[in-house]
Amino acid sequence: MITPPIPPGWSLSHHARRMLCAFRSQGPWRSASFDSIAEDRNPPSTPIHRPEDFSGLLHEESGEPSIYPQSTSLDRQAHLSETFADGRNRYRESGISPSTPRRVMSLTEAGVITPDGIVYCRRTRRAVAETLRQWLQPPGAHTLLGASGYPPARRLQGLSLSLLTLSGSGFYHFLLESIPRLQLLRPWLKKADHVLCVGGHGSFQHRWLIHAGLDEEKIVWMENLCHVECEQLLFTNSLMRDQCPSSWTLASIRSAFPSHEASPGPPLRIWISRQDALIRRLEWEDDLMELLPGIKSVALARLSPREQIELLNRAEVIVSPHGAGLANIVFARPGARVIEIHPEARPQQPIYARLAALGQLDYAWLRVNYNRPENLPHLAKLINDFTHDTS
Repeated sequence: MITPPIPPGWSLSHHARRMLCAFRSQGPWRSASFDSIAEDRNPPSTPIHRPEDFSGLLHEESGEPSIYPQSTSLDRQAHLSETFADGRNRYRESGISPSTPRRVMSLTEAGVITPDGIVYCRRTRRAVAETLRQWLQPPGAHTLLGASGYPPARRLQGLSLSLLTLSGSGFYHFLLESIPRLQLLRPWLKKADHVLCVGGHGSFQHRWLIHAGLDEEKIVWMENLCHVECEQLLFTNSLMRDQCPSSWTLASIRSAFPSHEASPGPPLRIWISRQDALIRRLEWEDDLMELLPGIKSVALARLSPREQIELLNRAEVIVSPHGAGLANIVFARPGARVIEIHPEARPQQPIYARLAALGQLDYAWLRVNYNRPENLPHLAKLINDFTHDTS
C-alpha cells in the first residue's frame, strides 16, 4: 500500500492516525463526495447480472439566494465582528447569499457514526464528504478518520432516514437544520422503518419531533460514539450555509408545525429570559424588567413546543439576550418588532438579524455588559422607544 502525501492543513500526527485507522479499524479512514461513492456502486459499465444497489441521488431542487440588509443599532453602536489574523471579518453585515441546493441521497449498506450524522460506505470505508462538517477544521481533517476503533455497529433493517446534523444537540441547530431535513425527507417518512435523531427520550428534541408528527416508535436516538449500519439510508446535504438561512428554511420549519398559523388571543410583548441558562445570563434582568412595563418575561424552555409557537406567533414585541431562544422568531408574524441584546465584548453573530429580515420582522440590536448594571434607565428608554414607535 502506498502512503498518500499529507494534504495541506493536516498535521503529521493526524496523517499517522489515519494510516493506523486504515489498517487496524473497520470504520472510515478517507472521504469522497457522495456522487463519487454512488458512481462506484453503480458504474456506467455495470453488467446486468450483479447484486442490486439502490445508492444514488433521489431528489434535487435548486435553492434561492437570500438578501440580508444592514441591521440597526438602537444606540448607534458600531458592529463588532469576529476577525481573522489577516483582518478579514468572519461575517458580512449585509449582502446577498448564494443559493444552497437541496439534495436527498440514498446509500445502501451505509454506516452512520456519532450524533453529527457522519455517513460512510461500509464497502469502501469512505466517509461521505458532505456529512464531514467541522467548525474549525476542513472535512478531510476530521478526527473520526483517524479513530483507532468504533463500537460494534447496530444493524437497522429496512429504510432509515437521518435528521442528524453538526451540533444538533443545541436548540438553534436542531430547529434550523434538523427540522428542515425532516420536511425534505417527509415524502419517504411513512415508508421509513427508522429515523435517526439526536437527543433522547424526554429531551426537547423528542418533544418537538413528536409535535411535528414523527412516529415515536421509529426514532433511533444517536448519542455519544454511536454506530449503526443501515440496510438503506436516506440523508441530505447541509441545507443551510453557516448562519445563512433562506426563505425556504423558514417555510420548511413553519410547515412542520402548522399550528403556528392560527394562534388565538391578543398581541403580546415578551422578554425571552435567560435566567435558567448556564451561560450569558443578565445579572440585572429583574431590575430592567421593572423599567419595561407591559413586557412579560418568559422562560421558553419551560413551555411545550405548541406553547412556544403560539406565544411567538402572538408576539408583537420580542426582546431577548442573544441565545438559542431567538430561533423561535421563525414563528413570529411579519411586522413584529425584535430587539437582540448582544454581550458587550463578544463578536456579534448575524443569524437572528437574518432570520428577522427573511420573516419581515422589524429588527434592531444593542450591545451591553451582561455582568454589571449600567445605565438601565437609558437602556429601558431605548427599548421602550423602539417598541412603541408608531412611525
